[in-house]
Amino acid sequence: MKRMFGCCFVLTFLCLVSYAVIAQRGTPTLINGEQRIALKYSTPDMRGSGMFSNPLSHKVRYALRGKQAELRITNTSPIFEVSLPGNAHPSEIVQLVKFDVKSDRREIEMLRVGVTGTKSGLSKDRMIEIAIEELPDQGNGYQKPFRIKLNKPMVSGEYALVIQGHTFYDFGVDAAK
Repeated sequence: MKRMFGCCFVLTFLCLVSYAVIAQRGTPTLINGEQRIALKYSTPDMRGSGMFSNPLSHKVRYALRGKQAELRITNTSPIFEVSLPGNAHPSEIVQLVKFDVKSDRREIEMLRVGVTGTKSGLSKDRMIEIAIEELPDQGNGYQKPFRIKLNKPMVSGEYALVIQGHTFYDFGVDAAK
């Protein structure tokens, strides 16, 4: 149990640090055909399970309030543009994820603690494959602009562009039937 609380403390600290640098990073943009939409970040709650029902196994999930995001698109292959630290590997700090939808929230697992060890990070099975390309330098030296494209179209559902593992820019896809 101490290990889970220690992990939660570290994750909470990382969240606070990430929100402090959001203003420096700039706002990611979703390109929906001819339309450019400045994304707004949502602050996730942390939810845990297993502490009492199974003391040998714990799961922690990020959860966003509401069954669906405010921002809705019908384009199943949007493009994103984002500025990232120039000294970072973009593939390690930018992910596109699909949420599990519950009755009052959207969530994704981000920590699992068990007898055999700890696994942290967003669930790999919920990640959408993306290609990241660096744009011609328009940055300030500290930041570099990148374009993110999907390798395959998305299906209807709830998604987020996640930066540094804990800053969520959520949106929903309502694909044509």
